[in-house]
Amino acid sequence: MVQEKTAISNFFSKLTFNEEFHKYYVNDTPLEYSASTLVKKFVKFVDYESIARKKDLTLGLPEGTHKIFWDNKALKATSSGDKAHFFGEIYAFHRNIVPTDPLENAIATFWRELPDYILPVFTELQMYHLNYMFGGTADIILYNTLTKKFIIGDYKTNEDLSKNFMGKTLLPPFEFLLENDLNKYQIQFSIYQILFEQTGFEVEKRVLIWLRPDGTYEKYFTEDYTQLIKNYLIKC
Repeated sequence: MVQEKTAISNFFSKLTFNEEFHKYYVNDTPLEYSASTLVKKFVKFVDYESIARKKDLTLGLPEGTHKIFWDNKALKATSSGDKAHFFGEIYAFHRNIVPTDPLENAIATFWRELPDYILPVFTELQMYHLNYMFGGTADIILYNTLTKKFIIGDYKTNEDLSKNFMGKTLLPPFEFLLENDLNKYQIQFSIYQILFEQTGFEVEKRVLIWLRPDGTYEKYFTEDYTQLIKNYLIKC
């Protein structure tokens, strides 16, 4: 296990990440995009600023009202999610810290309920693609001591993972999937798998850990879309 961890760390050792600008670098050269940017290529662009202005006009509100409401809601969600992620990053290896809110309670419960043969290897593992030169960060990398394979995990704190607008679907090659957060995450996790498996080690599962406001969590084992993504990257 120690050898595998060292090999993985060494494989991505040229990568650095600028938190302020959310930018990946390899040997100080900025990467063109991130895994989350790649996911957006499969989502039809929506001009939310125009929608916000129209809502303000329809309701007779001062221009910019809805944009501020939406921005504040997003900021609150991001802040809460960042706090939970940081707790999870530490708790995976230091179980003596005490949760301070329901999301942290959910994380602690997840780790307590994990089978003994599943071990944490990395939290916040930063990776990049050697050929296509984009980066991504996986919340959790687990190791199954029985199968000798790895599991990619990620915390999510969305209000609703399955919300969809009028049957809208993703763009090719994922036009068979509804456009919702769960399906976008399924693509994201498969991208992480592509990045990780460059090391020569195998991923057996991808699990989304949905943290709930009541202190519970739900697990979703996501689909493997790695081949579709590889085909897309080859054609681009």
